[in-house]
Amino acid sequence: MEYGLAPRPRDLLLGRSRIDIAALVIAKSIGDHLRPGGSAYFFIPLSLFLNDGAHDGFRRFRVKGTAFALTELYDFGSTPVFAGVSTRYGAASFRRDAVQSYPVPVHVLSGGTWSQQSALPLFVPDVIED
Repeated sequence: MEYGLAPRPRDLLLGRSRIDIAALVIAKSIGDHLRPGGSAYFFIPLSLFLNDGAHDGFRRFRVKGTAFALTELYDFGSTPVFAGVSTRYGAASFRRDAVQSYPVPVHVLSGGTWSQQSALPLFVPDVIED
């Protein structure tokens, strides 16, 4: 709860306690170790952005009262990153003390070639594309 991944104790009950360790590492790194206005780069499972439910707390982009923003994302697509692991991975950059804006630049690897796309969250009524 300290890092905003589960805002209320009851959110940890009845199957709602699935919080990704990657989300905790990123939140702790940004909240406790990144200097104001600093940038951080992480190699992450893309489930942080592609799956619903368990990652809602992370996608509020706030930790310990400090805003942070996803500034760019690299999606390795179906490229096997770790032998024997089928999880889809990517690299992400974040900036501390920044408000999240959309769309987010996303670079996708497909067939050995990177292409640039943009990402917006689905079903969020207060997000307006610039």
